[in-house]
Amino acid sequence: MIRHFDKIENLGVFSNYKKPSDISQFERFNLIYGLNGSGKTTLSRFFSDLNEGQADSFPSLKYKIKTDDGDFQQGKPYSRKIRVFNAEYVDANIGQLEGTLDPIYVIGAENKTLAETVKSDEAVLLKMTQKLSEKQTELAKLEKQRGKVFTDIAPKITEAAKGAVTRTYNKRNAENAYNGLVTFQQLKLEDLAEASKTMKQSAMNKLTEFTVPQIRLGQTEKPLFDAIELHVVAVSNILQISATSSAIERLKKNPALAAWVEVGRELHDHSADMKCEYCRQKIPVEREAELAAHFNTSDANLKAKIERAINENRAIYEEVERIRGLSEQVLYPGAVHSWLWSETQHS
Repeated sequence: MIRHFDKIENLGVFSNYKKPSDISQFERFNLIYGLNGSGKTTLSRFFSDLNEGQADSFPSLKYKIKTDDGDFQQGKPYSRKIRVFNAEYVDANIGQLEGTLDPIYVIGAENKTLAETVKSDEAVLLKMTQKLSEKQTELAKLEKQRGKVFTDIAPKITEAAKGAVTRTYNKRNAENAYNGLVTFQQLKLEDLAEASKTMKQSAMNKLTEFTVPQIRLGQTEKPLFDAIELHVVAVSNILQISATSSAIERLKKNPALAAWVEVGRELHDHSADMKCEYCRQKIPVEREAELAAHFNTSDANLKAKIERAINENRAIYEEVERIRGLSEQVLYPGAVHSWLWSETQHS
């Protein structure tokens, strides 16, 4: 804490000040007063310069002060921070914000700058708010014009589609259709004509779901398409089978004769006298052995499988023939040709 000034030289009216012997030292609170021009403001500036150890306005300043921290003189800054609130500080650091409310004072040079920035920003904000209001008014006007466009176009769409104006298709429908567009491009005249033709078609009944017929093969009943798949597998398996037999060459080359002999053998096996019904003679043992080797069990089993497969194939074919597809009369005109064209493109 500063206790007193020992001397002050070359500081305005304090050109050669020396501390009087009878003056008291400074206390915590001190009052310095005097007439105008007696150096009060100059002395307040001197307090501000103590932290610098010099005064720019008084380059020849010399001084010596006594403090609790020791003596300080020019060129040696005072170690404790001094704050001076005088007229110059008010001019430099206090700004007044004018408004409809009571004045607000901002203290500090930095805060004064911020206050000026706020004032500038508020002016910019006001202009932007006014501009926003203008744009909102403009937007409302454009939206109204846009709504009128859809209101006007809705009856034209229904007239073009149905051949007559109806109230079932309105502004909202037109807007939803527009918002659902993926690409914004104008149709060619031929595409527009085709689309209009499609729109004018009368609504047809919804097609019923196709029901797959059932078919009985042997002891089980299955859906037709499942039966076809199983039949294909069965035929493929049969084609992998070969019957082992000692074929008689003449019967091998003559299937009709082989079939006649095979049936005759079965009749012969069931006859009481074991004689051939054609020649009424007993078949020689050697010939019977030859025929048994030709018509063996594996051969008979293979023939039975082939015969069964043929019968199943015939039954499946007959069932497929009974299936009737969709008539073109139940489809919209052009739908069949469009589907065929699409299938061709993917083939």
